[in-house]
Amino acid sequence: MVLWQLIALAGGLSMLGALLFWGLDGTGFIRLVALSASALLFLHLVLTLVITGLRMARRRRRHLDALRLVAHEAPEARGRLVVDSALPLAYCLPSTGGSITVVTDGILRALKPQELEAVLAHERAHLTQRHDYLIWAFSAWRAALPWLPTSSLALASVAELIEYLADDTACESHRSADLARALLVVSHATSGADPVKDDDGPLSAEASVTGRTVRRALRLIES
Repeated sequence: MVLWQLIALAGGLSMLGALLFWGLDGTGFIRLVALSASALLFLHLVLTLVITGLRMARRRRRHLDALRLVAHEAPEARGRLVVDSALPLAYCLPSTGGSITVVTDGILRALKPQELEAVLAHERAHLTQRHDYLIWAFSAWRAALPWLPTSSLALASVAELIEYLADDTACESHRSADLARALLVVSHATSGADPVKDDDGPLSAEASVTGRTVRRALRLIES
């Protein structure tokens, strides 16, 4: 995770530095063009970061508004919404006004109590460790430089790495076998679901990463 952040930071600084170096080494006109291009690139990166953050916040508010119409709050826990769906899913929805965890009736029926608690610990780890900030930063990097292959690769890698981080955190207080079985149950039940490709949406939408979910479960079993 740190490596990808350093790569992104180095990439941005290298592009800015190359333009500045070109400008300082050139004539008056070239210097003006290079410095202007460097300033525009910096402004583009900053504005993209801000716009991406605003877009993510708006989509999450809309998602929460939709959930309030179809979900009910779990009586045993504040901040947890239950959706009437047979599809076994659990995900978190970060928000500055109060983050929530969403589960379906399907996952409540499909998992044993200790398995469900392991899944919920995984989701809490996303919220407490603010993995949404990492997704925000790398989503902005991809949006700012979509032609750069590493921008998409970095976002995909970070999305997978935060799942490993949340798994490891959950296994500090729960059995890895319980979390692994829960992942396999969800993966099997959602294997025919349509993938969710919205990077600005909730974290841990298991239906969109069935293959990676199986690899995570095998990793937990092997550990």
